[in-house]
Amino acid sequence: MSKKTKLIIGAVLGGAILAGGITAGIVLSSKKDSNESQNKKKLHTNIENSKSFKESLSEPKYSEIKNDYDALVSTYSKYLTQGLTDQEYKNHLDKFNQELNKLKARKQAIDNTPTTNKQKLVDKLTKKVTESKEYLTELENSEYKSIKDALSSVISEVEPLVTNNDNVEITELNSKLNKLNDALTKAKQDKQSFDQEKTSKATKTEELKTKLSEVNEFLNTLTNDKYNAIKTELTSAKTNAETFQTNIASKTSNEINTEIVKLNGALTKAKSDKDTKDAEGITFSAANASVAEPSSTDEQSEPKYKLVSFELTGSEALDELDSITKVVVDNNALSIESKTFKNETEKKVITVSFKVFENKTYSISGIQYKTSNEVKSFTPLTIQVSGFQEDPEVPENVTVENNLNTIEIPLNNVHEGLSPVMSDDKVVELSSNTYYLYLIKGEKVDKYLPKKIKKDGKLYNIPTNINQTSLAVTDVSQQKFYEKDLSVVYTLSETQETDEPQNSDTNSLTVMFKVGFVDYNVEAKTHIYNNKLDIDEENSNDALKRHNETNHQISTLINNDTNSNNGRWHNWNDFNTDQSNYKNYFTFVRKNMEETFLINSVDLYLKEANMQKFVLPKDIKILVSDDGQTYTKVQHQDKVLHSDFGTENNENVLTSGFTYENSSVANLVKITFEPTFAKYIRLQWTPRELNDSTQENKKHYAWQISEIKFYDINNKNLDSLKSTYIDKTKEKESILTNISNSIEKFKNIDDVSSKRYSLIIQKADDILTSFTSNKESIKKLDGEKFKEKTKSYLDKIKELNVLLMSANSQNTTKDKGIEVALKSARETLSKIYTFLNNTPKVISLQEKITKSTQLFNSLNELINSDNKTKTSIFDKVLEVNTQFKEIEDSVNMIKNSETLLSIDNESIKVKAKENMNNAYEVSMDLTIHTLKEQENQSLKLKLNQDDENITIIDIQYNDWSVNARPSNSDSQPSNTGTQENPTSSDSSMQNTPTATSVETNSESTLPVTKKITFTITNTSSTKKTINLKEILLGETKINDLSEVPSFEINGQTTTTDMSEPTVEGS
Repeated sequence: MSKKTKLIIGAVLGGAILAGGITAGIVLSSKKDSNESQNKKKLHTNIENSKSFKESLSEPKYSEIKNDYDALVSTYSKYLTQGLTDQEYKNHLDKFNQELNKLKARKQAIDNTPTTNKQKLVDKLTKKVTESKEYLTELENSEYKSIKDALSSVISEVEPLVTNNDNVEITELNSKLNKLNDALTKAKQDKQSFDQEKTSKATKTEELKTKLSEVNEFLNTLTNDKYNAIKTELTSAKTNAETFQTNIASKTSNEINTEIVKLNGALTKAKSDKDTKDAEGITFSAANASVAEPSSTDEQSEPKYKLVSFELTGSEALDELDSITKVVVDNNALSIESKTFKNETEKKVITVSFKVFENKTYSISGIQYKTSNEVKSFTPLTIQVSGFQEDPEVPENVTVENNLNTIEIPLNNVHEGLSPVMSDDKVVELSSNTYYLYLIKGEKVDKYLPKKIKKDGKLYNIPTNINQTSLAVTDVSQQKFYEKDLSVVYTLSETQETDEPQNSDTNSLTVMFKVGFVDYNVEAKTHIYNNKLDIDEENSNDALKRHNETNHQISTLINNDTNSNNGRWHNWNDFNTDQSNYKNYFTFVRKNMEETFLINSVDLYLKEANMQKFVLPKDIKILVSDDGQTYTKVQHQDKVLHSDFGTENNENVLTSGFTYENSSVANLVKITFEPTFAKYIRLQWTPRELNDSTQENKKHYAWQISEIKFYDINNKNLDSLKSTYIDKTKEKESILTNISNSIEKFKNIDDVSSKRYSLIIQKADDILTSFTSNKESIKKLDGEKFKEKTKSYLDKIKELNVLLMSANSQNTTKDKGIEVALKSARETLSKIYTFLNNTPKVISLQEKITKSTQLFNSLNELINSDNKTKTSIFDKVLEVNTQFKEIEDSVNMIKNSETLLSIDNESIKVKAKENMNNAYEVSMDLTIHTLKEQENQSLKLKLNQDDENITIIDIQYNDWSVNARPSNSDSQPSNTGTQENPTSSDSSMQNTPTATSVETNSESTLPVTKKITFTITNTSSTKKTINLKEILLGETKINDLSEVPSFEINGQTTTTDMSEPTVEGS
């Protein structure tokens, strides 16, 4: 884009700038542009012309001058690529010429050095004569005659000395040589100056011609009489320039440039004068207002109206009636029903009429002028209108009682998976007296109970002496999920401030905890021992090694033998000593090629240790790791502390909570926890102190283990597994029921005759329909996903609440006339809302949808404003209805004549094609809204790049259209795209696009949604990056795919990469 073009665009966009300032800016900038271009061009020309000087430096004696010349040209050529100012280019031009002349002077000095050897001097003279005569051939054109004659004269004078120089002195020969050299140099300079002037003159001649055209274009805009003086002055300047143009052959480039500057100055002044004249502006006055009933031919549907007419007189003639766009009545811009010139010749008086809808005195105070909607005010003209029937009474507002806390608070308490441990300072807010917990079977409840609860603005604390911390679940077996109730009484916080009288009812809060226990032990599992596990002895307890216990090996801990007396580990020799700094853990590692384990339980086969006592460590913890470096504790371990395992006697001996195995050879204790993936497993313990142990002299018990059994869950799909175990149905149903009830309250509003709530009822009905259809799928989601989906409907309820408050505040003064107009506006809004809901969101209708939305918003904004009147509302309604009718008719025509398709962007999936190294599948949901008659076009997937090695097969009409028979599965292609009757083959090896119906209703009923799949194949031997562009129906774009992340497809001979596909972006 040229700078001149940019200036014009800038002037248009910057309309707020004073017109005079814009014009001046354009002229100054244009002038600067011209000078800058000229000086830059001169610098470039001089550099190019100087190359002939370089050619004269071929002899060795000029080598230093030649090097300096090359450096000079290199330096100043760089300036040509920089956006410098006019003055900077001129400075560089002058400096270049100075430095070039210095180099020429240095050469001339060498050339002028007297030669003492006569023969050498004669040779030089001979060579210079030859060079001069050769240059004469470049001056053959008659326009160079004077230059040629001057050089020829000196050649004729010097040339005889080449052959006849016996009696000629060396000094004379030197003089003649210098004279010829000077003559040749001058000839070259004169020719260069002549050529430059010729080029410059041609350029300036064209510039003058362009400027005259610009002047003529501007003169054609001065059609109004008020511009006559400006037109006369500019025409005079144009005439002078045209006279100059007829004699331009005899003018120099500088003279032409002077004339251009004069003409441009006249044009600039004319534009400035026009802006000044326009700023003075036209003025208007109004008179002769009258009221009339609509003619009998006019259809008098609702709303009833009358026509007010008046005469609008301008201070000057108007170019066209469309200059008047609206009339300002009671400070509102109203639509004009009709406007006509009273006198077509004079065009100063216009009869204007507009509609009114109520009995009152109207004040007409201005009009909106031209497309900028500039308001031209005048002395107000008033007129009294009467005859309308009295409007009905305004009905009372409707309110909807909705306590969103019954949704929000329980929703905030929903957790992902099992319940988290409650910190002491965590405050849980409740809307009801019920709270849900989800634990592993066998866990104690106490650490999951909230220590502080807030309800109805009051804070309650859990009692310190609570003993309801464990629930018996031994009576439940082989059940995935089991729920029990736990009632806990909380006490009012002592720091709670309240003005209410304190009594037993307000001093406590009884909370019913619905505790759901999950038992993953019913899942099919595999015992893993030394067939799949190794023990990392370097990272395990070394008691046996430290005490040289050769009869026992640590490796026997996982040898699948619980009975052998030798197959056990113990630390007897550490009994009654401080074990704090030992490695109090065992580390187990999966064997090579074994898949990652999914563990949820450990069986410990324990034996009595020293003094035949069965004493457990202080605690036992299970940890897992992916890399053997960083370990994390498993979650929801049911037994950690020794007291979790069972009861103990006074000697710390475990007396319950275990079973006897193998005729009392070993005691079995079980530990369960939430399933977790593991490559490394660590069983870690804290040694138990003896009763007489002190901080200064610690003493710890010993213990011994016969066998450790880990269990690997067979089903490795953990997310799916959890969803079948953790049942939060009751908790979620309570929330979802409250949401449904809240939406129904809006849907079931008993709307009044004013249609005040019609839009709210429509929206509530749509929201409820959507919620009902999605409720079951939402119920299946866990934690944050459930919250995300549910909160979207909660936000919609809040929006309905805002709409209700807005509707109830639209007519706080209960103005009967405004209420009638509001009813009409609400009906129109309802109509547009229904249209937008039922119009397919396709590219070809996007402009219509956008315009309809704008109409909806503009009308909605008016009815919620503070300065509306009955007439302004009705006026807006009529305007919107007219424009909306055009949109509606246009959309219906398109829907009846075109095929309309849309793609669900969220359904777009990109994945590598099974069993094919060099192919990917791009699938998506296609919705067919309408099908035109004789439709037969294919769907095409286009990329951002054209590559003959990337092939994509189009999806034929019969494969995507409603009439196509759905495939049995997504993996079965409907045809090959190249055969009419393709033979069946392994579908995983076909590059065939597919289309599968995902609707259960009849295919002939539109709209219908189908899944379509394109296959992209890379037939080259190199990896290719794919960037999707768009989906086409034939050659018509139906969806943009530029936001889909790029991906790479291997070449045919590329080694198969079994890793996940590479996808850029998110």
